[in-house]
Amino acid sequence: MEHSRAQHGNTAWHGCVDHLLELINGIAFHDSPETLGAMSACPSIINFFNSSLQAMSKLLSKQVAGRAVKPIQDVVTRWWSMYSMVEQLIRLKMYLAILQEEGELTTNLTEAQWTILSDLKALLQLFMIAQRLLEGEKYVTILLLVPYMIYKMRKDLLVAVQDQRSSAHVVEVGTKMLNKLNETFGTGAEGTVAMGYIDEGARHHPKGILLLTLMASILDPRMKADIDVPNLVKGYIWQMLKEDAINIALDSLDAHQQPIEQHELGQEQQ
Repeated sequence: MEHSRAQHGNTAWHGCVDHLLELINGIAFHDSPETLGAMSACPSIINFFNSSLQAMSKLLSKQVAGRAVKPIQDVVTRWWSMYSMVEQLIRLKMYLAILQEEGELTTNLTEAQWTILSDLKALLQLFMIAQRLLEGEKYVTILLLVPYMIYKMRKDLLVAVQDQRSSAHVVEVGTKMLNKLNETFGTGAEGTVAMGYIDEGARHHPKGILLLTLMASILDPRMKADIDVPNLVKGYIWQMLKEDAINIALDSLDAHQQPIEQHELGQEQQ
């Protein structure tokens, strides 16, 4: 987009929704005083088994034959791999405890850290579900899912941070995720959902959900014109659709008139 602007072009930067969600998702992996070092301890456990065939063999032997699994390493370039890593470690918790009791595992999470990991899984699951849907190959995801997904994730994060039963870790991480989500896709407040793109964000990137995405979504018959945005915003989107339809019709009319005018001019010159 920066190159386009430098050359006075109008190419817009749309971004990858998956990547934008992954940037928010990554907040959960940063240790803080509330995490008690749990996030840095997870890779240590995984590396312990990945670096030793003997240790990995012992871990697999403790599990039910045919259902044994290995720890999963978080990979930055693979969407929702952080959720997979956390989920797999929780699944292996009992077997890790057995190995530790037998003196075969020198590093493990404390009970407090396991609780933090379980809390973290609930937050990461929101992003895993959204990213998995975006990877679907049998439907046009941007038309149907993006506006609703952002609405649902914002709502669920808000519930998590406001729930009095939530741990300090969930409140802290959930709040950071919610703030980043709102910074990237908008707050969903009245009058902002379809107009957030007007003000540019950092590095000239658009803010909020792209208007074209909202327009495509509201036209999708599966949405029944209900994309979980205020009625005033829906009216704005329909108005933009009307204006675009008129502009397309006028452009099409001009395109048809030009050959006719050129033909008539040619006849007059003859």
